Parts: sequence; structure tokens; C-alpha cells
Amino acid sequence: MTDSRSSSQHSPTSPSSSKRTASAESKRAQMRSRGRKSKEGPQRANGVATHQRILDVASTMFAAGGYAATSLRQIAGAADIDIATLKYHFGDKAALFAEVYRVGHESMLDLLEPCMERLKAASTSDELMVALDDFVVAIHDFLAQHFWFVRMVLFRLLEGSEEIISLEEALQGMAADKFDDIFQTLKRRKLIRDVDHRAVICLLISSFTSWFVIAEVKPQWIEDPSPLVAEGRLRSEAFFLDMLERLLLP
Repeated sequence: MTDSRSSSQHSPTSPSSSKRTASAESKRAQMRSRGRKSKEGPQRANGVATHQRILDVASTMFAAGGYAATSLRQIAGAADIDIATLKYHFGDKAALFAEVYRVGHESMLDLLEPCMERLKAASTSDELMVALDDFVVAIHDFLAQHFWFVRMVLFRLLEGSEEIISLEEALQGMAADKFDDIFQTLKRRKLIRDVDHRAVICLLISSFTSWFVIAEVKPQWIEDPSPLVAEGRLRSEAFFLDMLERLLLP
């Protein structure tokens, strides 16, 4: 007579028993996977969306705290990625800053370059006045839309860092050359006075940016309406146009 216990030990596994075993193994694998992910922290992520998110976060942080005080680890944390992902996309901090600067610089040129071309093309005093007015309006447009870039550049200047970022230097040099060409052309046509045009450029940069920074952080220093609102902007545009006329016109 066959022992029932021996028979049960050697009988094939039933289909329902196999399904239960497979299901249990699958659940244990999922739990192990979740456990590994929670220990690893933010996961690497590649792609256009991640690249853009890093740029957006870096732009905000460089504008808020400057280049020297902002680390890659801080940017990675704010972007919710790991440091390896950030380095995969941009390499190091200098390269990331250079790309952020390039984006801001190109946005500036998109707004200002058409006005700069009209300035260079002016052949009469009336044409020059119209071009100057367009230029002042375009600068206000840029400051209103890309104030983060202005803050970032100001921080960079105030830090006095000895670290040279080649793309930043190259773009600044190209912008200075464009203004040099415009001023020299207008001088040859005797439409503007023989002034130190580099001094005029520095005055414009410092006065425009300081005016908007003060309006943002020390509004009580400025008579209402603020240049950050429509009515105040019209007053600001009139002031800077008058300043340029007094500086440049014969």
C-alpha cells in the first residue's frame, strides 16, 4: 500500500500553486527594486526636458546668489537630479554658467540688434532720434523680460572673480565691437559728438541696471510711479532718451 505522504511529496506542482509562487516572487522583486531606488536618491535623467530644467534653475540661482556662491550640488538639488546627471549635460560649473550667459546674451541681441542696425543706418538727425528712441524702448523691454540676466551680470562684476569664462568674454567682446562700429559710423557722418563712446556704453549699462535694481529692492528711493509699471516706464524711457541726446548730439 502506497504511503500518501510520500505520494504528495513527489506529485507535480499544481497550476494554481505555480501562479501563487510566481506572483509572490514578482512582488518581492518589486519591493527590492523600490528599496534600491529610495536609497539611491534622485535618479539620472537625460533628455531635452532635463537639460532645460537645469538651465532654468541655474539661471535663477546664479541671478539670486552669484556665480561664486552657487555650487553645482545646490543647482542639482534644486533641479531634483543627481550631480552626475548635471555633469552629463554641462560638464562643470564654468560650462553651465557659459551656457546660461549665452542664452541671456542671445535674448538681449534678439531685442537690441534690430535697433542697433537702425542706429548704424541713420543718415539724418531725425533718423538718429527715431533710432535712439527705439533703442531705449528695446532696453526697457529686455530689462522687463530678462531681469535675471541683468542681476547675474551685476553679480559677476561685483564678485571680481579671477576665473575667466571664455564664452562670456567672447560674447562681451563681440557686443563691444558692435557698439564701437556704430559710434564710429555716426561720428564719420557727424551725427554725434566726438565723445568717449566706451564711457557712454559703461554709463548706459550701469545706469540702466542700477535704476531697475533700485526700483526692485529699494522702491522707496524712487518717486512713484515705479519704472516697473507702465506709467513709470514711460517716464523712465523719456529720461534715458533725454540723457542720450545730451550726451551724443552735437
